[in-house]
Amino acid sequence: MLDTASGPTSNKLVRQALNHAIDKEAIVEYVFQGHAAVLPGQLAAGDAFGYNPNLQAYPYDPAKARELLAAAGYPNGFQTTMEVLAVAPYLNADVGTVIASYLAEVGVNANIVPLESALFRQKFYQGGRAPLFGAFTNYIPVMDTSLAYAWFTSEFSGRWYSNEKFDELFAQSNVEMDEERRRAILQELAELFHEEAPVIFLWLQGNVVATSPKIVGFAPRTDQVHPFDTIQIRQ
Repeated sequence: MLDTASGPTSNKLVRQALNHAIDKEAIVEYVFQGHAAVLPGQLAAGDAFGYNPNLQAYPYDPAKARELLAAAGYPNGFQTTMEVLAVAPYLNADVGTVIASYLAEVGVNANIVPLESALFRQKFYQGGRAPLFGAFTNYIPVMDTSLAYAWFTSEFSGRWYSNEKFDELFAQSNVEMDEERRRAILQELAELFHEEAPVIFLWLQGNVVATSPKIVGFAPRTDQVHPFDTIQIRQ
């Protein structure tokens, strides 16, 4: 997530440049061994209500990233800081180092600062974060994109992002009762979010499930809710 209120990342062109600078497909393949998927330029995949099928991931394009940085007034890049959770399976200091290496290729040099859990959560909810902050949102188990976008309304105490049009669309999505009209509102919100890029769209973490051969009646679900009333142990 990016600081949209101050510094270089307050410029939309810089935020778009950072999205172009990182090879998400390579990270998914080599870091996560394929157990993840590149986010399609929005905070949800196709299994979520409100997913916008017309959006695509920012392509890995270092030349485009440098072009956008120059247009934003940073032809030589800039220095910044990235805070990550010290111990985490998805975006820890090691994964942050991989991301920082891609950013360095376009002139953005990020100093990585690992945070212990309590301080990380304090910054997540109350602010005081570095310009780059390694946090994830989720829409599971609700399977509705509004759950992921709720963190970015101006009303959130941690204030990640402030955009009047975004707030308006989000508020509309919360009161619209017609399913198709609500879907259209959320898709418009996703389009605005994609253009504004207040985050670096990275990856959707996979859910790896393993069971014993003795277990029957178990079927993995995309919402990761696993009812146990259908599961039995074969004797």
